[in-house]
Amino acid sequence: VIVMALQKYSGLPKNKVVGMAGILDSSRFIYFLSQELKISTQKIKSFVLGGHGDSMVAMLESTEVDGKKINDLVEEGKISKKKLTDFSKTVSSPIFKNCLGVEAPKRVPLPAAGIITAMLSLGFIRLSLLKS
Repeated sequence: VIVMALQKYSGLPKNKVVGMAGILDSSRFIYFLSQELKISTQKIKSFVLGGHGDSMVAMLESTEVDGKKINDLVEEGKISKKKLTDFSKTVSSPIFKNCLGVEAPKRVPLPAAGIITAMLSLGFIRLSLLKS
C-alpha cells in the first residue's frame, strides 16, 4: 500500500518505485532462525517470497545456516520440521510472536518499516531529481 501510494503521488514511473517488504520479512525470518539455533544472523542465508503477510513463504530449500542446508539441521534434530513449516507458512505473525513472546495480529504495522520506507522513498526521489 505504501509503495503504491508513493508511486501514485510522487508521479514517478512504476519502474522507479520499489518496495522493501521482502527484505524486512527475510530479515525477520533470519532473526528467528538465529534465535532458535543460537547462531549469528551473519551466518544465515535465507529469503522469503510472496506478498507481505499471509502469502509470504520462506524458501527453505535455499536456506543455509553456517554453510549447512536447513534440512540437514532438521535431520540432526537442531530444529524441528514442524517449527520451520509453521514459521514458513506466514512469516510475519509467528516470527513477531516468537521474537517478542507475545501474540501479534496478522498484519502488524511496525514503525521501523515506515521509517525505512520513508528513507528509501526520499533517497529514490533525490536520485531521480539529480538525474533530471
